[in-house]
Amino acid sequence: MQSRTTLVLSLALLLAVLFVVVGCSVLAPKCSVVVPQRQIIVSKEAAHTLETKVGGWKQVGNDTYRLQVTDSEITSYVHYKLADQKLPVTNATVWFQGGVLYLKGDVQLENALHGTVISRLSMRAQDGHLVVNIEKACLGALPLPGQLRSSLSEALNSALDSGMAAEVRVQSINIGTGELTITVKKK
Repeated sequence: MQSRTTLVLSLALLLAVLFVVVGCSVLAPKCSVVVPQRQIIVSKEAAHTLETKVGGWKQVGNDTYRLQVTDSEITSYVHYKLADQKLPVTNATVWFQGGVLYLKGDVQLENALHGTVISRLSMRAQDGHLVVNIEKACLGALPLPGQLRSSLSEALNSALDSGMAAEVRVQSINIGTGELTITVKKK
């Protein structure tokens, strides 16, 4: 009788542990942003190519410039700029796909907060400006709240405006698989 009671208690304990493990994994928040599975190769050549392209619009004789950027070029550029500036973001990757931009990178803030940030952003031309909207974003498995995404979108748009608005008006933007094309007109 003692061994039967021990067996039943052991099975009950095992089932309780299984329910906790399965329940936690089922009920735990999950990031709803799924990045493309294409591998992006980082190279100094790709980063330099992007710098040359961006600088090229100033030498163009006409008023309109069409810039095509690959996800390898932008990822490489971001990779080397982050390394130069000693920011708390590493392993950043950018993908262009299906009309949206995906970002993924590791964040480490003062040993207190660390994890992978994944986000999905839309971009559009509006009244001559480039407008970015962070549609979804997660830190690890935790989705970032809408208010925080809105605040980050506003800050990003403000930074883009201060850099670009003085020199160009954005006419159009198109995001395809592996490539972003933006058309600007000199002011």
